[in-house]
Amino acid sequence: MIWSLPFIASLLFILQSVILKEYSKLIKRRQIASFDIHVTYSMLAACGLGLCWIISGAEFSLWSFWTSCGFGICFALTMICYELAMSEGVLAYSAFCFSASMVLPVILSALFWKEVFNPVQIIGVGLFLVSFYLIMIYGQRKSDGRLSRSWYVYATLTLLFNGLIPVFSKIQQTKMQGDQVFGFLSIGFFVAAICFLILKRLVPNVSDRATHFWKISTWLKIIMLGLAAGLGNALVTWLSWQLPGVYLFSAVSGSVIIGLTLISAILYRETLSPAGGLGVMIGVIAIFFVSW
Repeated sequence: MIWSLPFIASLLFILQSVILKEYSKLIKRRQIASFDIHVTYSMLAACGLGLCWIISGAEFSLWSFWTSCGFGICFALTMICYELAMSEGVLAYSAFCFSASMVLPVILSALFWKEVFNPVQIIGVGLFLVSFYLIMIYGQRKSDGRLSRSWYVYATLTLLFNGLIPVFSKIQQTKMQGDQVFGFLSIGFFVAAICFLILKRLVPNVSDRATHFWKISTWLKIIMLGLAAGLGNALVTWLSWQLPGVYLFSAVSGSVIIGLTLISAILYRETLSPAGGLGVMIGVIAIFFVSW
């Protein structure tokens, strides 16, 4: 049963990506303010997880506090960069960078937590690099021209920051031996909400002209975002102590890549270049090698 939980987390992350993709359209048309959305669902996730924390009666250490701050900062930066990447380019390519970031905790799990990393998995990491190269260098064409330079910046930052999120989770869970999950994530999402508020003050937004924020459909999506982000990260954080990181992060990233590539083609009618499509396929194959 526990081995199937990474795929449930993947479904939640897929839902999160699709909702953010829908919001990116409204944000580009300046009908809704990005930071308002992020602050709201982060606070909902923080409150929900905080309630679970109170009910569980678990303690909270200083170590968990500092790692949760790192989690929250990286989460906020990931969501902003990921949203911008999706608004600038093809969902499948952006989702690949979002998911391929799991290679970072896979490698660190082998190096620092002494988890088994066999030759087949090394080949898998190599295939990941090949697929990343194909997508970033030769897969830059879409139906209306080339991807913008800004997409490359946002996609690369998404890969970096999203890769650090499970690293902080792994550090916290390893140190606490699987304890204090709810407190860690509650504080983490609260820190993320603070980061979004700070960014809102620093970056021009469209709050005064937003027309969609108070609609019922918007709030339903915000609640779904909070549930997807909260439950998805709670599962991955808890599983980081229960399962080998090599399997966990590979299973999550592979499932998200496959799911969002299909959604990109079917729902959004986005076309991939031959090299880009090949890169995604090689990336999926790499997932199986890494999780061998």
